[in-house]
Amino acid sequence: MSNLDISQPAQVIWSAPDELTRQQTGDPGTVRQFDNLIDAVVFTLEGLPERYRESAHIKVSNGSSLYFDQIKLIYAEIVRS
Repeated sequence: MSNLDISQPAQVIWSAPDELTRQQTGDPGTVRQFDNLIDAVVFTLEGLPERYRESAHIKVSNGSSLYFDQIKLIYAEIVRS
């Protein structure tokens, strides 16, 4: 996480795994904006219902995306600090 700017704005995007129509049409599902990456990570692992978490990814303002395994690693670092 050391090379990530945790203060940058982030966007969480997720869809329900059982919503095949959304996946087939390319609809990204639901989106929520956050002022910083830390809030986005915490929301993904604490705020989203468990069935949506693995489908979630986070887009950060620098253009990169973080996927579930990366989100879990960042969350583990947050919890330890």
